[in-house]
Amino acid sequence: MGADYNKHLEKSENKLPSREQLARWLDAKTDFVEGRIKIDPGPLKLTDGTPVKNIWKFDSKGSLAAPLGWSGRRNQNGKIQSLRNLSLRYDRIEIWLGYDHAAAERARKKKDPNWEQLGWAYQRRMIPDSRALKHLKQLGFSFGRDSRKAAPDFMQNKLGEKKTLREIVLGGKLLPYSIRMPKPIRKGDLFQLHLNKHGEIITDGSPQFWSNWYRATATGNVVEMKSAVVKPGGEFIMPSGLKESILTRKAGSADLMAFLAGQLPPAQQAAKLKLRIPPAPVKPTKEDDNLI
Repeated sequence: MGADYNKHLEKSENKLPSREQLARWLDAKTDFVEGRIKIDPGPLKLTDGTPVKNIWKFDSKGSLAAPLGWSGRRNQNGKIQSLRNLSLRYDRIEIWLGYDHAAAERARKKKDPNWEQLGWAYQRRMIPDSRALKHLKQLGFSFGRDSRKAAPDFMQNKLGEKKTLREIVLGGKLLPYSIRMPKPIRKGDLFQLHLNKHGEIITDGSPQFWSNWYRATATGNVVEMKSAVVKPGGEFIMPSGLKESILTRKAGSADLMAFLAGQLPPAQQAAKLKLRIPPAPVKPTKEDDNLI
């Protein structure tokens, strides 16, 4: 709140009311709504007197890294005509395969004999459901590819960033020439996981200590999975050395998500698809910087 105003004036002053002011306003407003007092305290205001029309709440579990909470729709006279509680959910996680020339160059400097193949990398793309996109557009936010339309300051992860809303929601930019893998991950998908004695998901074919079926219960930056067969506190006796916490697993890296989706390691998948290493992006020169 006040971020665009501060940006225009090149200031960073805090206009948010204190917790005590907010508590007093909530108590007074509640008393007025429930009929205990007859005087309306009016809207919540910033310290400069600007009325607050939206209260944002940030969350990342199973939702966009963008504002959540109550939103309203106003009529032509500027009065609120409806309210709804917004929960921005992801519809699916897409897995993309691309080539990272910077990673390959780092491997080359370390004199890795397979440095070229180490440039292949998986990326995740978090796709919100249609209701979330509709709501964001109703609020006036642009979801287009125009890099000149940066998201508001309060949506940026770091002060001074100029990411678009599309970058924030989808999880960043893809590597050039990336291709989408055929199978996305959705909430409700079933996975048979093979675990070692430490409860880690085995992806390299090493001997397993225990195997179980898991169902995806939340998707986002992290895929959360809970046991679909064995339930905590049930009659099943956990294998020696494993705790019931093993019945909940998470996948946070793009490589692990790609494994869940049935993909081979990046270099092997690229070879299977007969992909060629794309040309490296051209770095701008000083002469290019002067071009109009």
